[in-house]
Amino acid sequence: MGKSYSIVAAIAAMIFACVSTARSAPIAINVTYSNGTATEKQIFGQAVSDWTGTLANPTGKTVALALAVDFQALAIGNGGSTTGFNVDADKLPTSSSITMSNNTDMYYSLDPAVPATKKDALTVARHEICHALGFGMPFDLYSAQADTAAVPPTWTKGTVTATLAGTSLNDASHLDATAHPNDIVNLTVGLGNRRSISNIDVKILTAAFGYNLVPEPASLSLLAAALMLGFGRLRPVAA
Repeated sequence: MGKSYSIVAAIAAMIFACVSTARSAPIAINVTYSNGTATEKQIFGQAVSDWTGTLANPTGKTVALALAVDFQALAIGNGGSTTGFNVDADKLPTSSSITMSNNTDMYYSLDPAVPATKKDALTVARHEICHALGFGMPFDLYSAQADTAAVPPTWTKGTVTATLAGTSLNDASHLDATAHPNDIVNLTVGLGNRRSISNIDVKILTAAFGYNLVPEPASLSLLAAALMLGFGRLRPVAA
């Protein structure tokens, strides 16, 4: 193999490795449980994995979010809450406390067939972690990231526009259920359904706080294949 071919291949491999690492470095969410059953922790852990598999660190910055989580029998209909939002010098989240309800109206299972009379704990966990990542908390910081901070219920940042649930602090920290139906950040996630992280949830967080996206494994595989194809077409240069 010629030296030129080897040098090009080595450089391309290094670039591929650097790009893969930089683009795919997910945010870190570290959870401390004060109580809870193995099943309750499993469900919350799945929600954590969903978010760390979606959001990557902002360029040149690192997010290591510490969550203190406990499980309580909250009032029927109240799935959970997020409090104590703290940020670093870059206005990125560092810690929050989340309370998850484990009352009789909650459904703790990975089976997506949520009973019609139950509130899905996985959806609630995704909802609360979304708040901890900056969606609506604290409101003065969250709203300051928008181009239309003083004009709820419309939240706009660049090309990202969303309709909030209302103008009160609590309503403006959630998405309108008519404009964004079945979203995890609606005021209520309802009964008998499981909701996934949506594009608008991700767009708001990335626009407001600069998160990047964790690339799909397939995209990296395609890049690798393209590089290999390109190398195969190169003509070796004799030393």
